[in-house]
Amino acid sequence: MFNNRIRSWFVPHTIYPYSFDFTSYPNFIFDSEYERYSQEIRLSNSSHAFKWIAGVYADKEKIDDASAWVTNSSPVQSTQKGDSLGFFIHTDYAINDKFSFISGARYDKDNKEFEESATKLDLSNDEISPKVSLKYQHDQDSMYYTTISKGYRAGGFQSDAPDGYPKQYEKETLWNYEIGAKNSFFDNRLVVNSAIFYMAINDMQVKIYPIEGSRETYIDNVAKATSKGVEIGLTAKLTDTITLFGAYGYTDVTFDDYKDSNGDYSGNKNLYAPQYNYNIGVQYRDEQGFFARVDLNRYGKTYWDVANKYSRDPYHLVNVKLGYEQERYDIYLYGKNIFDEEYHSINMTNGNEVIYSQPGEFGVQLTYRF
Repeated sequence: MFNNRIRSWFVPHTIYPYSFDFTSYPNFIFDSEYERYSQEIRLSNSSHAFKWIAGVYADKEKIDDASAWVTNSSPVQSTQKGDSLGFFIHTDYAINDKFSFISGARYDKDNKEFEESATKLDLSNDEISPKVSLKYQHDQDSMYYTTISKGYRAGGFQSDAPDGYPKQYEKETLWNYEIGAKNSFFDNRLVVNSAIFYMAINDMQVKIYPIEGSRETYIDNVAKATSKGVEIGLTAKLTDTITLFGAYGYTDVTFDDYKDSNGDYSGNKNLYAPQYNYNIGVQYRDEQGFFARVDLNRYGKTYWDVANKYSRDPYHLVNVKLGYEQERYDIYLYGKNIFDEEYHSINMTNGNEVIYSQPGEFGVQLTYRF
C-alpha cells in the first residue's frame, strides 16, 4: 500500500496586543508571520505473520517575529528557518499464536538557522530512535507486553530569551521502559488496562523564569532527570444500563542532576506535572434514550518553578450531565465544577502571575445530526 500526504500552513502577518496581568492596558505585542510545508510518504504490507510500514517525512518552515514587551521601545526583528528529514520503519512479527515481536526505528535530522540583528546561530540535530516490544496474547481477553524505546525532541532557538541568557537550547533524549497489560473479564463486562513505566531523560528541556519579578523566560536543558509512574484504568458494566468507570495515574518526574547560577535543583520535581490524577464516575444510558452521568476528577500537587518554591495544592472537580438521546438529536443539562471549587494557579511565572480557576458552570447542550 502506498500513501502520500502533503500539508502546508501559512499564518499571515499577525499583530495584536496582549495583557498578561488582565488589565485594560496591554504589556506585550505579538507580531509574527509563520510558514510551514511538510510531506510524508508511506509504504506498507501485511501477511498472516508479518506486517510492516516504512516511510519518509520532510518539512520546511520559516518564522519572522518582532514580538516584544511594551516597555521595549525598539523591538528586535528575528527570523528562524529550518528543515527536517526523517526515515522510519515499524514491523510486527507473529512468532506463534501467543507471542509477537514488534520493532521499529526512526532517524531524524534537522537543520535550523536563527538571525537577530548581528546575531547569527546555526543548530543541527540528528538522532536514531529505536523501539523493541514483546507482546504475549494469552487469550482473546488478556494481553501483556513489555517495551523498550528511545524518544527524541529537537533543540531550537528562543528569540525572546532575556538579555544575557542563551538564545538556543539543545536536544532532549530519553529511554523508556514499560510493562503493561490489557485484560477483560466476565464476557467483557469488566475491562482493566494497566502499565508501569520508567524513563531516563538526558538534557531535558525545561522552561525557566530566571529574573525575579519578570515574566521573561527561556528554555534550559536539565542534565539528567527521571520519570517513573503507573497508570490503571477500568470500566465495569454493572447492568445493561449502568457503567462504572475510573482511572488513576501517578507520575514522579525528578531532576537527578541540575544546577545553574541561581541554585542546585537536583532532587526537585518537574514543573507543570501533577504528581497524580484520578477520576471515578458512573453513567446510565438506556434504550429509550435517557442518559445520566456524574464524575469526580482529582489532581495532585503541581509545581510552577524548578526551585519548587511555588505550587498549586491538590484539588477536585465534580461534573454532572443529564440528557435525552435520539438518532438525529441529543439534548443535555450539564454542570461543570458544580461545587464551585477554587483551584487558582497562584504564583505562576516566578511568582508574578495568577490564573483564576473556572467557576461552576451550568447550561444546556443541544446536538443535531444532519
